[in-house]
Amino acid sequence: MHGCSAIFLHGLNDDDALNLWRAFNVSGSRETLLPMFHKFENHPLLIQSLASEVGNYRRAPGDFERWQKDHPNFNPFNLSLVNARAHVLEYALRGLDGKARKVLETIAAFRMPASYDTLAALFVDPHPNPPPSTGEGKLFSTELGLDIALKELEDRGLLGWDKRANRYDLHPIVRGVVWSGLPDDTRNGVFTSLQAHFDSVPKVDEDKVNSLEDLMPAIELYNTLIGLGRYDEAEVLFYDRISKPTFYRLSASRQQSELLEMLFPDGVDQLPRVGRPDMQAFALNALALAYDASGQPGRTAPLYHDRLSTGRSR
Repeated sequence: MHGCSAIFLHGLNDDDALNLWRAFNVSGSRETLLPMFHKFENHPLLIQSLASEVGNYRRAPGDFERWQKDHPNFNPFNLSLVNARAHVLEYALRGLDGKARKVLETIAAFRMPASYDTLAALFVDPHPNPPPSTGEGKLFSTELGLDIALKELEDRGLLGWDKRANRYDLHPIVRGVVWSGLPDDTRNGVFTSLQAHFDSVPKVDEDKVNSLEDLMPAIELYNTLIGLGRYDEAEVLFYDRISKPTFYRLSASRQQSELLEMLFPDGVDQLPRVGRPDMQAFALNALALAYDASGQPGRTAPLYHDRLSTGRSR
């Protein structure tokens, strides 16, 4: 955009990268480690995640040479930067406890940072040791189990905790690798679970919305409906609960355009994936307004043209 420039965030210098690795009490010579670090630009997240995996390797804790020997397919050296990052992170995820991995996979489906209360509602059984008629219960019988899982994910550098807001989020690299590695049925199961949870959260009065966090349940419900391919329901939800607060109360035009673009999985040069012409017209008109208000007027004209060709908007 006009008036903007890119700032590139580079990785650690070699000494800092080695010091971070050593902080996990993991072996390895400078000559062995630095060429590997350079393949993913000394990215601290990947160094921490891999060092934690090697440090927790049960057969030889902290012995990198033994870990390499026991994982002969680990070889990031012939891969591109993007693929090397994914390759390293995939190995860093292998030693995760099954329950911790389930928590990680679920947080990867969130669009916004997940609050602790939300995670507790999703994973902690409010009635430990339920009778047989209630089924198997949730992932953890008490919050202690959830806390242990979150601590493991934090220690491995896979999860960030904003203590002031008490919310958890993933680095984009972690989110991409975790989510892309899930089969479709697992993704649908995660989305279905989230949809059931956020569908039960009471609607917030739009006149009391003062931040995007106030709209978090609606935005996450919208995100899950998109993930489940229920585009018509997602647009109705956006129209009823998200459109006015984001546009008029918060002036969050950029975030509004990002949400609306999700209705266009085939690209904004194609019609949105909703059924009726009037719904298509609304999505085109709302996205055009969001682009215009966020300083991108050049992207609005094609959308207005498409809106006129689909009929009257709501």
